[in-house]
Amino acid sequence: MRCVLGKRWIWLLLAVFSFAPLWAAESDEADDEIVLDVQAPGAEDNEEEGEELLSETDRSFGGWIDLRPSWNPEGKSSHAENEVGVEYLLIPDRSVGYTQEFRMDFEPSGNFQLADGYLWSELSHFVDFTPTLSLSYEPRVYLPTSAFDKQAGLIASTRQYLKLHWQISETFALFLWEVPILAVHTQPGYEEDEEIISNRYFENRIEFGPQVSLFQERITLKVPLVLQSLRHHDFNEDALYNATWTHELWVYPSVMGKLTDTTFLGAAYYSDNFLQANGFYDWDIGRGLKRGIFQIVLQQFI
Repeated sequence: MRCVLGKRWIWLLLAVFSFAPLWAAESDEADDEIVLDVQAPGAEDNEEEGEELLSETDRSFGGWIDLRPSWNPEGKSSHAENEVGVEYLLIPDRSVGYTQEFRMDFEPSGNFQLADGYLWSELSHFVDFTPTLSLSYEPRVYLPTSAFDKQAGLIASTRQYLKLHWQISETFALFLWEVPILAVHTQPGYEEDEEIISNRYFENRIEFGPQVSLFQERITLKVPLVLQSLRHHDFNEDALYNATWTHELWVYPSVMGKLTDTTFLGAAYYSDNFLQANGFYDWDIGRGLKRGIFQIVLQQFI
């Protein structure tokens, strides 16, 4: 019972830590509206701002499914990396939801596995620096839904997505994401296939790349370069990654076509790690590309 209560408290603290900026932003927005109403009741500015807020009847649920049949050119992997999600729109540019990822192996057929599952909230245009440069904020709280997370003893982890978007022209933009990640486990490490592995407790992830939109945004191309830096527990001197930093650098290009307002079809590819055992001093781009995964992407929104 003591362990269960501890997990619940950790989930609560991570949720408060993750979503507090959104609640604070909503409170500030409400305060601003009250001040405006007092200073200039019935003014045009107040009417325009009021129209942006959704009434209770206008608040609505949405959802989506993302299907990604995936394979490796060497034939070492044939599976599907999928996800389903639900979303609740609070007010314009602010929503909350839940996403559940799952994997289906084609060989052997019928093998179904839950992957990451997480609660999230998104505040678009958290800060508008200029008309073309904006910052969005998306906190996530990950739950131990996958078999891997349960084996590692994960209680919960939190990710804070800070998304900077610079719209340089109508068709070309640059994006930069900064994502600090904290993970809480019941144990500093675990054993798998007679190998001792140290759990990571902190990770910093950076994603950077261009985005190109063509034909009135019917075709969208993104080429993110992802750098992950992970810090692991001091678990056992014989454990893999024990008390060390590890780094991963990989690329994840995708192209998506808009078939209808709610249906998208495209393709994606993600490489393996370009960095080897010695970190930034040991590169093997060819190996990373060769071990990458190709995907066909079908997205349906409701």
